[in-house]
Amino acid sequence: MKVAALDFYFDFLSPFAFFAWRDISPLCEKYQLELRVHPIVFGKLLDHWGQLGPGVIIPKIN
Repeated sequence: MKVAALDFYFDFLSPFAFFAWRDISPLCEKYQLELRVHPIVFGKLLDHWGQLGPGVIIPKIN
């Protein structure tokens, strides 16, 4: 029988990843999921695709 899994991609610098990490283990236990963690460097992904990070995007003024 194949076990369902949850892939969690996160950047160590992200405060959102920190808060998600606090709740992800109980979620996996509740639904009997195998947790597979994948640390990434979000800035390098943005560079690869030629995108700006959220901290350097100029706000739109209407």
